[in-house]
Amino acid sequence: MGDSDADADKGDTPYGSFAQKKAGMAETKRAARELAVTEPAGPEPAVPKPAEMMRVLVYKRTHTGDPNAEGCFGANDCMGAQRAREFDAVVGVGGIGQDAVSFGIDRKINWIGIGPRKYSSSTKRGPEVLFDQFLDYGTKGPDFSAKAPQLAVRMYNNNVRSIFNGRGMSDAEKAEVAGIVRLADKALPSPVCAPRCPAVRPMRRVMAAARLSQAPPARAAPAALAAPAAPAALAAPLRLPLAKGDEFAGSLQPPPPLQPRRGCR
Repeated sequence: MGDSDADADKGDTPYGSFAQKKAGMAETKRAARELAVTEPAGPEPAVPKPAEMMRVLVYKRTHTGDPNAEGCFGANDCMGAQRAREFDAVVGVGGIGQDAVSFGIDRKINWIGIGPRKYSSSTKRGPEVLFDQFLDYGTKGPDFSAKAPQLAVRMYNNNVRSIFNGRGMSDAEKAEVAGIVRLADKALPSPVCAPRCPAVRPMRRVMAAARLSQAPPARAAPAALAAPAAPAALAAPLRLPLAKGDEFAGSLQPPPPLQPRRGCR
């Protein structure tokens, strides 16, 4: 065997030589480009509306934690059935009561969400909502009265819990709401939304599909490495008495498998 053959052997992998592996990677990329052209990764994202044309829900908050760190509006069922209403964006502002003051969110713009994606929940009063653009200020948000002086007077002085723009709002108040929504124009999606929402990182899913189509067939494990069969004595569930003199009233069963996560609970 010559030196060149010996060098080639050093580069062998479980799937062939490095040259073969490189050729396989090139084939995967080619297949991904074809899939990207012939099979779109998901529905096209909706064309965003101008902020002036959006239907915006503005509501007062008394606490933090909803939306949660994953950007899920309804994680703690805040605003209940209001989340089921039709809107294009949501603005959460801190109230003026003692609860809002204790959380450090009073009189501030707390968070903005644009482009809702709703997921039904059988255990809550309304759907869980993720957003294509989600901006969470926490306790560091801008002053609500400075950004929307007329709307702030309306909500704080009249004890308005929530309001939709366009319903009895003046043109000045509508312009204030549109200005607040534009603060989140360049915001990223809800963190939990990024890997699963349509039109988010579509090329990553295409590459994954191409890799699966090019994956080598699975090989059977050697007999020496196969897992030994469980003894017959351990096949039946263990049964233990609950108290002295009692019959075997209980049994130790394996825990049920974990269920896949849905929504953002």
